[in-house]
Amino acid sequence: MGTRIDTSCFRRGVSNEDVLNTTVNEVELTIYALVANLDQVEGACVERKRMEQWDIPVDSDQGRMRIRKVDDLQWQLTSKTYRPGLIGAMECTTTIVKAQYDNIKRLAVNGHYKTRLVIPFVSHPYKWEVDVYYTRGGGPSRWVKIDLEGFDINKEIPEELPFDCEEIILSDDPNLPEAKRRQIEELWKDEWLKISREP
Repeated sequence: MGTRIDTSCFRRGVSNEDVLNTTVNEVELTIYALVANLDQVEGACVERKRMEQWDIPVDSDQGRMRIRKVDDLQWQLTSKTYRPGLIGAMECTTTIVKAQYDNIKRLAVNGHYKTRLVIPFVSHPYKWEVDVYYTRGGGPSRWVKIDLEGFDINKEIPEELPFDCEEIILSDDPNLPEAKRRQIEELWKDEWLKISREP
């Protein structure tokens, strides 16, 4: 059980999304996967978070911004900037009040609902964050986005996902074929349902 992956092409790094009110160097390790069975993924998770997330348009290629609502209990604003010679991004996440979230959302684009499933490793102190998005039909998509969270930059990256996959795309691969890049774009464009803009 599980899917072996070749991670030799990955950037070594750590995701710091849970760090609030501090600017940290975030190097994400991201996998897009077509899972064989969503029930298998659900069965391995120890924590679920329901999220609404929007991009904030910025007229710059130096970074990006987003807002996120978590379980209708927390509202967050995140900025990421890219710097020459630095792998990954400088990221800062702060909590905001609901009124601020609702106000910023009127400016935002590319909204998505997702369920984040947190899955720990058996023999390492790491965790996978599996984001399940929804199709136009309203059901969960078998195409998921997976991030490696809390990884030690000085240790070997684990090479097995704790569930079975029919296809995987290692988006951090510097030699990722153009066809795979387009496939990832199609997931965001067509596979995963965007939230309708409120009037």
